Amino acid sequence: MNRPHPRSFYLFWWSYFWSFILIFAFVGIFLVAFSLNFIDAADSFIFTYAGIAIFISFVLSGVWGKLMYNSYSFETSRKSLNVKWGVMRKHSATIPYSRIQNIDINRGIMARILNLSDVWVQTAGISTGRGLYGALRFSEGIIPGLNTKEAEKLRSSLLNKIKGRQGL
Repeated sequence: MNRPHPRSFYLFWWSYFWSFILIFAFVGIFLVAFSLNFIDAADSFIFTYAGIAIFISFVLSGVWGKLMYNSYSFETSRKSLNVKWGVMRKHSATIPYSRIQNIDINRGIMARILNLSDVWVQTAGISTGRGLYGALRFSEGIIPGLNTKEAEKLRSSLLNKIKGRQGL
């Protein structure tokens, strides 16, 4: 089984960091709304809470990002692409080459900074769901955090395996 590039950990960390910050922001708004009547020094409470929330988000996103990075693997077999991921809920996708419609390479801002790419393998009939970094997922097979050259090599390899099919 192949693994994402080690730097892809930072992509996972980055996305989960903002997810945790958002969660703590909602909790903080709730706490501040109810504590204003009880705490005289509400300003110091807000700054203390914000500092603790950022620190906890930093640590939790690091742990969760590392777990997600370790859970991702993929391989190309003779007839299909196999992708496995998940920490608490394990996922496994086997995508037969005969169903592949499109292969995209995506590079967000953080991925460009880290010189990484995501390979999205799209098939006919896939529905939208929650994606890899928390965004909507429009692809059945996402292989995150590959070195840019590795991503191009994987894309070429997959295209060669589906070559000759009608429509491509």
